Amino acid sequence: MQRSTYYKIKRRQPTQAEIRRVLLADAIADIHARSRGTYGMLRVRAALEIEQGLIVNKNLVWKIMRQLGIRGLPGPKKGKPNPVNAAVVDAVLGIADETGSTAVQVSLAWLRHRDSLAPTALVPIVGPRSLVHLEHYLRSLECELDERHYRHLDEVSAVRMGTPHEDVAAALSHGFDGDRTSLEALPVPVI
Repeated sequence: MQRSTYYKIKRRQPTQAEIRRVLLADAIADIHARSRGTYGMLRVRAALEIEQGLIVNKNLVWKIMRQLGIRGLPGPKKGKPNPVNAAVVDAVLGIADETGSTAVQVSLAWLRHRDSLAPTALVPIVGPRSLVHLEHYLRSLECELDERHYRHLDEVSAVRMGTPHEDVAAALSHGFDGDRTSLEALPVPVI
């Protein structure tokens, strides 16, 4: 390397883009650390815009995060929605509208009812993020549902046993229960 090139590189001032990348890297690392390592590129970018007013290209955020070796948690799996879960949510929302309470109150009242029927203790663990959430959870202690509501929720959330259980249950309900009187005697005795 020539002496002039060496001193040119040594004395060169960083560009505005390089300074911006260093500052962005610090901000991204800070946001990622405050999220306890959960935020990915999209949430980090949104936090930069909301908290610091910085509008940053998502590809730049992705490159900086890759250089820093940080990643967010994977998102939800994409696949077919579970129709049983959708039916349970619809039932809880319907009962909440009917009784004039919230879905949280209906859900916790249902859990308390199931706890009264269970042979072991069922303790719902609630994690309120605000005082309003805590008040909703505490109001659920006053929420009582009718027996028909509990029965409807139990029916909607029932787990299908599948084959062969359902096949055996169907056979038993149609009279195939081992009644030997309906069998004909064999014409030839079996030795």
